[in-house]
Amino acid sequence: MRILLTFLFALAFSLPALARADVGCVAGDAAGIDPVDVETVAQIVCSQLRRQGVQVSEARGSEGEHWRVNLRPLGRKVILTLQHVGADGVIRREGELMLNEIEEAPVGAPRLVTSVLEDRDISSTATVATLVGDEVRTQRKKDGEHLFGLGLLTISVPGTDVFAGGGLALRWAFETPNLGVLADLRFAGGSPADDDAGMFGIGVGGRWFTSPGSWSPFVGAGLQYTVLSVTERGKFSGSQNGMGAWLEIGVELLRLYESRLSFELRAEPAFFELEEDDDWFEEDDRDPRRRYYVPITFGITYLF
Repeated sequence: MRILLTFLFALAFSLPALARADVGCVAGDAAGIDPVDVETVAQIVCSQLRRQGVQVSEARGSEGEHWRVNLRPLGRKVILTLQHVGADGVIRREGELMLNEIEEAPVGAPRLVTSVLEDRDISSTATVATLVGDEVRTQRKKDGEHLFGLGLLTISVPGTDVFAGGGLALRWAFETPNLGVLADLRFAGGSPADDDAGMFGIGVGGRWFTSPGSWSPFVGAGLQYTVLSVTERGKFSGSQNGMGAWLEIGVELLRLYESRLSFELRAEPAFFELEEDDDWFEEDDRDPRRRYYVPITFGITYLF
């Protein structure tokens, strides 16, 4: 009697496992793909199902409850699909993975099975070593150009007779058809008249081009570190350094070529006033010891 009860208990516990093993795992649709490759991929996926605890039999057909592995070509790529189909023919669970080539199936199969069994998005199963398909494609970017420039400057300071002092500009720029980013190193000084000014600036900013054509007006703005000195003969002489800004308008020519020419007019307001030099200050001097100036520069820059 004891032997009979033991047999019945063992049979009862084994029935669910036998039932689970009766679930088939078959290759489904795979038009345009070598049948041998289809069968191999199906075996790989079915093996992963068993490794993750699903008892399936590859010998069983597509009647009743089963798992179905489909392969569909998309150009040179392959879409690998895993479906859990109920006895009534209704798809209960499903997942798919894009492969760059069918040889990626051994890498992608474990991820696909995990995604379907755990009801997770396929992207959440990725690791550094298991990226496939479009996950490793090079992202497309919009075109732009890196340019270097050398320019000539003139400087004037409203409120003084400083006009047409000379200078130079060095530039790096990145430009798209409508936007630009630039970094400048600029210095200018002197004046043919009595007053005198000197300026040094290094900064970054942006430009907006109004047209994508062969020439375009633009407006721009930026921040820079500024060193500024101004001398008004007999009135004031001062210098200071600190942060400042620039605002510009201009036009760029030859934009369809590798080299181009830029004309720009800038106002370069500093965020500080100039302090009068000690040797210029006198007790009876009526001029203030601080003055504010906004230098104006005009530049021509060749970019290549």
